[in-house]
Amino acid sequence: MTNGIITYADADFIESAKLLAVTAKKFSGLPTTLVTDKPIEADEFEHVIIAPCAYAEEGMITALMASPYDRTAFIYADSLVLSDITPYFAMLEHQDYVFATARDFKSAPLPSTLYTERNLITKNNLPDIWTNFFLYNKEPMQEVTQLMSTLMGLWEHIKPTAFPNYANDSVLKLHFNTAMAVTLKTLGKQVKDYELPFTNMSIQTANVELTALAEKPWHQLLSYWATDDATVKVENYIQQGVWHYSNGFMDDSKRSRLRQLCLT
Repeated sequence: MTNGIITYADADFIESAKLLAVTAKKFSGLPTTLVTDKPIEADEFEHVIIAPCAYAEEGMITALMASPYDRTAFIYADSLVLSDITPYFAMLEHQDYVFATARDFKSAPLPSTLYTERNLITKNNLPDIWTNFFLYNKEPMQEVTQLMSTLMGLWEHIKPTAFPNYANDSVLKLHFNTAMAVTLKTLGKQVKDYELPFTNMSIQTANVELTALAEKPWHQLLSYWATDDATVKVENYIQQGVWHYSNGFMDDSKRSRLRQLCLT
């Protein structure tokens, strides 16, 4: 039974994906496979799978299908693994999908209404999941990815009748997270999230509760650093598990230092 990490990255996220792989090896001893759209040379990954994709959601769905592992942790490329996540693969002995509860950098829960994209989940009583980091068994995922691909291709025709509440929100699009939630509901899959260490610091300018703040570069107001043992802190809060920091938050100097700490 093989365990590993799969991620998708286009050219803008390759360096982030490399750091993800380095931290995953450092803290969890896990191999990482990269799915990307153009050939690259990178020793950080166990495998590099080339799959030209028209948009990010297509690339991430392709990554789910392409995993070479029996049990896989899918992690967004602009994330780090900052503690041992290997014990959570054992949960896949009892269910096919394990989703983590999203927290902020202080470990406080994130409300479902925080991001406009999640209005689809609230309005249509979809599984309240986050896809920045989740674990799955490879075989059952095939059915899910096939329907996700179909939904993405036919969404504009399906949503007016299948999800009328969603259709009324013309500004909302079907992204990876909501596509997964719609698919799991359509297939009748019973899922729930778990209190796994997962921090989501996504930058969302369409934040519906704090629009004025979200439109400012609020990440730049936070202090963060890595200690000599590669522990990452934000405002002196230790970050553990999977930390989705959002691409652009870490500057090159801090990225380089963390990489060096993990490789020594």
